[in-house]
Amino acid sequence: MTDKAEVVRNFYNKQKEFSDIKKAFDQLKKSFEKEMGLVFEKSETDSVSFSVGSDYEDELFVVKKRCRTYIKWNFQKLAINLGSKLFKQVVNKKYTVNNMLGLIEYLKSCNVDPNIFKKYIDVEYSLNEAELDNLELLGKVKAEQLEGCFNLSFSKPWYSVEKKE
Repeated sequence: MTDKAEVVRNFYNKQKEFSDIKKAFDQLKKSFEKEMGLVFEKSETDSVSFSVGSDYEDELFVVKKRCRTYIKWNFQKLAINLGSKLFKQVVNKKYTVNNMLGLIEYLKSCNVDPNIFKKYIDVEYSLNEAELDNLELLGKVKAEQLEGCFNLSFSKPWYSVEKKE
């Protein structure tokens, strides 16, 4: 057999072996996630320790539940609740011209009406979380002012496992 043919055969065998191991791992992971879901459903914390003993020594494993949180802000409500001054401190605005030729034509007419001008601009809002946290620490913003101004959503939880030495 040529060297190239041997390389192809070795690659194929390793690819098949990897596929079989991945299938077994995926089944084990699914079972693990189901069991951990039950454990954390009853737990008050995001971390649980397991001691696995043997005749010689105990091994300590720590399982942590992880879940990504997404925040979608309602900037209209936030503006009302915080007032103009605080809103301007914690919210960044980005303006994008969406019809430059129309804007130029309109401005040339020199009868600039702000309501018409705004039709040519897209506004993108983003929250400066560091500034909001700072204002909250200073007592200028209270948690009650933020109520109803955002929606939370969560990703599917995942679990990390560490062995403590």
